[in-house]
Amino acid sequence: MNLNLSERGVAMKTRQRLAVVSEARAGVRREQLDRRALDSHQAEQFAAFLAYAAARSPFHHRRLTANGQIKPLEEIPVLTRTEMMANLDEATSDRRLTRAALDSHVASMTGEDPLLFGEYRVLMTGGTSGVTTYLPFDQASWRRVIAAYPQALISLGFGPRLFPRRRLALITAGGPLHMTYRAAVTNRSPIMASLRLDVTASVSDMAASLDRFQPDVVVGYPSLLAALADEQRAGRLAIHPGMVSAGSEQLRPAMRDAVTDVWVAPFNVYATTEAGGVLAMECREHRGLHLREDFNHIEVVDAHDNPVPEGTTGAALLLTSWLNPVMPIIRYRIDDQVAITSEPCRCGRATKRIIDLTGRVEDTIRLDAVSGGRIDVHPNHFEETIEGWPGVGQFQVVHRADGITVSVVPAPDSPEGWDARLAKELDARLHSLGAKPPSIRIDLVSDLARPATTGAKLRIVRSEV
Repeated sequence: MNLNLSERGVAMKTRQRLAVVSEARAGVRREQLDRRALDSHQAEQFAAFLAYAAARSPFHHRRLTANGQIKPLEEIPVLTRTEMMANLDEATSDRRLTRAALDSHVASMTGEDPLLFGEYRVLMTGGTSGVTTYLPFDQASWRRVIAAYPQALISLGFGPRLFPRRRLALITAGGPLHMTYRAAVTNRSPIMASLRLDVTASVSDMAASLDRFQPDVVVGYPSLLAALADEQRAGRLAIHPGMVSAGSEQLRPAMRDAVTDVWVAPFNVYATTEAGGVLAMECREHRGLHLREDFNHIEVVDAHDNPVPEGTTGAALLLTSWLNPVMPIIRYRIDDQVAITSEPCRCGRATKRIIDLTGRVEDTIRLDAVSGGRIDVHPNHFEETIEGWPGVGQFQVVHRADGITVSVVPAPDSPEGWDARLAKELDARLHSLGAKPPSIRIDLVSDLARPATTGAKLRIVRSEV
């Protein structure tokens, strides 16, 4: 039977969608492995991945081998974002993927889903370091990326159904360089209706779109989900999702409470572009985030990259991910503070869980100390003071040379004079820590600015000093 080009395209897309569903179901089965089987799976994948990286990447060959043998994991040097990008021409497993080729491709991108050399999706992340990082994914790796989303839905009982079709709303970054956007536009399914909303849209516009769409599942940034929950509470939104998933930013307790109060308890997701998206996610117990261990190995370390005891919050984590062998990620340092446990979860899964995820995207503020010198103020001091304050809806703290500005989207029915009282409370909190507070200004805004360079992640506490 001869098919025309249009029919061939439809047939190819159908095969791709079936392959994603098959990968998602395989992922669900791997979630049910006991600890011994999971360790065996990891060891097998890990060994094959290191051998592949050493054979295909000159940069990783130098890092991974000694006397012709692969080094033990603990002897492999820690990899930083800066070092990886400085050696980009030799770091990938395809010698065509040079910095020049990637720069040219990014500069000339057009359309929703542009491919480099007809096969690579190129994403970019700046994390919180400001160092631009390219992550190319081949077709097989990308299938594993987008399979994580239906896998999570299936695991939590919200998988695709024929009638009525589930309705999925996703709030994503804009443009094909960002993972949330690219995953949304390449993971469309005829058996699940979807709506993509741009994170830069106004909250009122998002609420109107969601009201028309009436989603069963909502996926988005915690700060925006909390803002939309405020819209629902104020009567400007009326949706009833059975599942809400929050990722890309730290899910603060006040944000979780806001979403839970009007809809359901949100499922926290920890995702990184380097790990191919979802790295860990909560189950129905909401007692930590289950690591996606079938593709990743995590080491929690202190400030000097030494391992910390289980259950202890480290200064950073070292990620090894074999999900995407095109750009080998091996002992890659991510400055996120996590604690991990291997204790079994009541849900029955044997995977390790992140039980503490703090300081993920916020900056420590350094101020003059009363006793002389400088003092570091953890972002939690600002967040604990501001969260729940009468008058505060959403907020962001920015430290600049001329002082501290707290941008606030006011809550409905804000009491008179709350902003001046909040400024005094912050000043007192900083004094109690031994700091000499700079000027503190409360700035009332209609929305919070999101930087396009970091995938529109909102850094709740940010220092520009």
